Amino acid sequence: MLKVVYSNDMLQLAARLAEQQKSAPLPPLEAEIIIVQSNELSRWLSLYIAQHHGIASHIDFPYPSAYIWALFRRVLPEIPHESAFSKVAMTWRIFDLLPVCSQQPGFEVVAGYLGEEDDVVKRYGLAHRIADSFDQYLMYRPDWIKDWEKADASLPHWQAKLWKHLTKKEPKPALHRANLLDQLTHYLWQSEKRPEGLPRRLAIFGISALPPVYLELYVLMAKFCDITLYFLSPSEGYWGDLQDSKRKSQQVLKTGEEAYFLDTGHPLLASLGKQGQEFFEQIQGCEHESESIFSSPEKKHLLGYIQRDIYDLYDPSLSGQKRANL
Repeated sequence: MLKVVYSNDMLQLAARLAEQQKSAPLPPLEAEIIIVQSNELSRWLSLYIAQHHGIASHIDFPYPSAYIWALFRRVLPEIPHESAFSKVAMTWRIFDLLPVCSQQPGFEVVAGYLGEEDDVVKRYGLAHRIADSFDQYLMYRPDWIKDWEKADASLPHWQAKLWKHLTKKEPKPALHRANLLDQLTHYLWQSEKRPEGLPRRLAIFGISALPPVYLELYVLMAKFCDITLYFLSPSEGYWGDLQDSKRKSQQVLKTGEEAYFLDTGHPLLASLGKQGQEFFEQIQGCEHESESIFSSPEKKHLLGYIQRDIYDLYDPSLSGQKRANL
């Protein structure tokens, strides 16, 4: 089963990870896999582990998407080393397609943007932005991609038509993340024992957001291997339903009544923590074992006061009378 370790202190999360490695070490020739979201975090974490153990070696720190592609290659047959649907690869393929596609019906908006002169810098910039959007669709809207690839699909706009051109010469189904995730998920559901290629243990550390399809895959993988998600949470309380003042004001305009049931919590957390809040909600919707390692921030300085208010989900702008109404 997936295990989630919650804490408001990155040092405590790192200490818990190091303790797990020390109490149950892997075989010498088997690498520890710790999924992170930045090089800075991997560097900091490797230094912390080295300080804790005296040495840090044979540890891989892949990014989420890079690890998923490596997992495809280890578990599924005949997967290429490089994806034809990586952001870089798609950028250059779209760059080549744009001059032809912009002359076709449905691409009037693209043709108007590119103009009559073929400005390669402008065309490359547009190709890069489109590739970035397609990359996001593969992770967050795979249902759109699958609908566009159907043989009898009605293509409602130029993006769908361009995707059809992009996959025309690819094998069916195309070897991109949306389709490969379906294949891997089906394979894991059919498996009764740990498939060859899955790690014995996997850590996901300090990630602030994951595509829902990735989290679903990790939950499924947790049937066969130990997966621990180390989640940095600003509060020990439930903060998945916090509403910022703008959203609360919209509710007041709709109903004509003060929406006291909509908790704003701390305004910084409610307005700036949207991505983490959505990920927190995703985690709560998954079956998992939880462990909490929280420490209450001390009010020794201004930053400590702010951290404590966020930790307590307290809105300092509320008057005593208004809080009494709540």
